[in-house]
Amino acid sequence: MNATHKTIVTTFVMSFMICTLALTLTLLMCQVSNATTNQNVTWNDYKSMIEVTQVQTGVMGVIIENAPMTSNTSLINQIEKLLENKTFAVNIEDNVFDCSETSRSTALYLTEMGFNVKIANNLNFNTSSPYYGVGHCWAVVIDDQEGGVLAIETRLKSKSIGRIMTKNEAPLYYTAWLIEPAEYNRIHQFEPPLPRPDQVICDAPAAAGA
Repeated sequence: MNATHKTIVTTFVMSFMICTLALTLTLLMCQVSNATTNQNVTWNDYKSMIEVTQVQTGVMGVIIENAPMTSNTSLINQIEKLLENKTFAVNIEDNVFDCSETSRSTALYLTEMGFNVKIANNLNFNTSSPYYGVGHCWAVVIDDQEGGVLAIETRLKSKSIGRIMTKNEAPLYYTAWLIEPAEYNRIHQFEPPLPRPDQVICDAPAAAGA
């Protein structure tokens, strides 16, 4: 191969690499742009998407924009004591026993203890996902005496039935779509029947914790 041919080949390879790099950077910029747009959805836009999803899924609920965290220390202490003394006897597993089951089991257990508890659902708007119209779920205790709520994360590695999330550490847990536990079995129609608390909740062993 003479010098002229080498120059042509070298130029072609370098041009191809530059074009490939430019295309990659463009795609990355588009992804960042889309992510930024999605993160900056206004409350009215978000509420509209929830309303559309309610119609499409048939699961109707009360849309909450901003729920204050209760400062009722008596209620907080009572809930913490109930949570730390119980654990799940079932392994957490996607699509079998995940946040949809853990949140409902914990909510029903706390309801049996005399508390006003709902299920919160942060929606997923990815139409290609089997979870379209739903997202992460957690339990919410309503403070009927002093107002406000307590958000409880129920999918924990320790298998504890829940841990109170403060509004400072998890602000999104206080902005959600609240629905009645009685309607909750309509969300994951492809999953096994949701278990009762006495089927999956037991006394916590000494090493358990949130």
